[in-house]
Amino acid sequence: MKPSPNPANLPTIDNTLVLDPASVTEFTMRTGFRKTHIPLLKTIVLGILAGVYVCFGCQTMIAILVDTGSTGPAKLLGGAFFAIALMTIIHCGAELFTGNVLILLAVLARRVFVWEYIFNLILVYFLNFAGSILFAIIFWGSGVNGFEGSYTAAGTILCSVSKSKSLLPEYQAFLRGIGANMCVCFAILMSYASKTPSGKMLSCVFPIAAFVAMGFEHSIANMYFYSAATLLRCPGVTQRHMWGELFLCTAGNIVGAMFLA
Repeated sequence: MKPSPNPANLPTIDNTLVLDPASVTEFTMRTGFRKTHIPLLKTIVLGILAGVYVCFGCQTMIAILVDTGSTGPAKLLGGAFFAIALMTIIHCGAELFTGNVLILLAVLARRVFVWEYIFNLILVYFLNFAGSILFAIIFWGSGVNGFEGSYTAAGTILCSVSKSKSLLPEYQAFLRGIGANMCVCFAILMSYASKTPSGKMLSCVFPIAAFVAMGFEHSIANMYFYSAATLLRCPGVTQRHMWGELFLCTAGNIVGAMFLA
């Protein structure tokens, strides 16, 4: 009988569908290096697209809340469909500010210079804003939310959501920003861990649905809500309150990602 081969000499085959935590950390650092070395023109396109994808996620969530109300389960369902934004960003390789804060891991590992990190965050932030404004204008022109004085059901919900966000106390806006981006970064890291497209998509759903259901604040989503509210001239939503809340929410998003770095 022919002897069986020595198992120690056989090649190992990785049949797992997920990366281990150490591999996820390494992948995150390599991704951070790659993101800071993308050509400028490509970064501009990908940054704008990320803002656009978030607009679609926000508007989808609003459409769901129209028929289901603003109860906990309704917010959870709306959040699950809002996750479409992050799914698209991850699968299409767009540049999202709140996810790019995780480049800090590569900075701490001395693979990315601090100035490269800061430049990338500032650039991507304003590109996301540009994408949000662009599609806020397109959605406004399409009439899906109605117009000043004649809102659709979706427009009424959008104004209500924007008003409640803009009137948050300062410390709450900051703290809710921390919670929101921790959930976003959970989703991103879990998607990095998965090796399959379906796994990456599923990784986005639960953390994003959770942060929406809990009422946390995501700066890029708020860019769309506030831009749309400005175009609709929503009553009770003032510029001072909107942009002040956005600043604090952004600061909270940065701190939230840093907790995980």
